Amino acid sequence: MRLIFAAAITLVAITGIFGAYSTLPSKTTDNDFSNHYLQLARNSPDLLGKVIKSTLPNCLTDAARVLLDDQMIADLATKTFFKSGVLMAEGKKAEQSAKEFIPWIVKQAEPLGPVQKKTYLALVKGELTSPDVILCVHSSIKTLIDKRIDLKASVWDIRT
Repeated sequence: MRLIFAAAITLVAITGIFGAYSTLPSKTTDNDFSNHYLQLARNSPDLLGKVIKSTLPNCLTDAARVLLDDQMIADLATKTFFKSGVLMAEGKKAEQSAKEFIPWIVKQAEPLGPVQKKTYLALVKGELTSPDVILCVHSSIKTLIDKRIDLKASVWDIRT
């Protein structure tokens, strides 16, 4: 039950923060970022997962970073960011997302032991849903998207 409550908190927090992130100035529009995020999630889920997984520890404080030492916790945190980003990029409202996200997170957390669940809950209630961490991770994703687009453009210029 506590995990369901934590998943709901995570969803609301991440949804709110994603909205805050989309107000930052960028060279792409909000809709472009959502479209590129979805395209990256569908075409290169491993790449997107790697970006999230490698960026997340750098965005956390030392105290929270220790919680990611457990590989299962780190994987679940990565999957949480990945899935919540997809739901938000699809334009789903918090209520719609909750119906899909909460059962998903509960299923993902089933293999965790009691100590791991407690650790994950501490991470979710702590920094995992903080605006700074979420903006940090999404900024890395946006940078990846922008660089890949710029790289494609420069390769095309070289060909012409």
